[in-house]
Amino acid sequence: MQKPIGIFDSGFGGVSVLAEALKKLPEEDYIYYGDLLYAPYGTKTREEIQDRSAAVAEVLLVQGCKAIVIACNTATSTAAVYLRGKYTLPIIGMEPALKPAVEGTTGSIVVLATPLTIKESKFKNQIGLWGIGRDVRPVACPGLMELVEREAPAEDVLRYLEELVGPHISADTEALVLGCTHYIYIKPHLERLWPQIKQFDGNVGAVQQLKRRLTEENLAGGGSGHVVYKTSAAAMVDFAAKCERFKERALQLME
Repeated sequence: MQKPIGIFDSGFGGVSVLAEALKKLPEEDYIYYGDLLYAPYGTKTREEIQDRSAAVAEVLLVQGCKAIVIACNTATSTAAVYLRGKYTLPIIGMEPALKPAVEGTTGSIVVLATPLTIKESKFKNQIGLWGIGRDVRPVACPGLMELVEREAPAEDVLRYLEELVGPHISADTEALVLGCTHYIYIKPHLERLWPQIKQFDGNVGAVQQLKRRLTEENLAGGGSGHVVYKTSAAAMVDFAAKCERFKERALQLME
């Protein structure tokens, strides 16, 4: 295997970013790391997430990774700057797709994210940068990531969305921004509840940025789409199989 790209998240949500990378950059090899032993990140402190992100980065560096993708909005908002200060290789983070939502709609925008992402200054700065003059409604979604992780029945997810997100939806709502990589997997449920509302996520933008950085650093190519799955939860014997299941679901959602 050539020098791979490391992609990490606290759980399985980042597999949706891996799927996007495999689709757009099939000539690369990948290591996906799920930090399950310390999931979810959304309930941790900033310092704890920084420590875990650095620990995972060290594992990926030992594996020879040429770039790292933080496939988690919460970890990006709390640890991306910290990691870039420690390491010299390209480190790509996630951005809630607020800019394309603003550019692609005229009505109100509902942003779904973890409570910690919404509290971080990075997210508030984005609203200040792109949301001026627009009705942007951040909605903290505690527990939604866990529903995705355990592959909860559709009725449980729909009930959650109706109760938590429904009150923020109005007649003029035109955009739903999915501010967590796990939320890619609830796209069908959101479409079922609110088919008239456009959905925006940051996966495409993150992979485009990865491609740009690899080209700039003369690091692009050399692989064949090979993927290795690793996790901090050593006892989880079916980790790779579950990752493959999430990857296939993400690829289907792209069609």
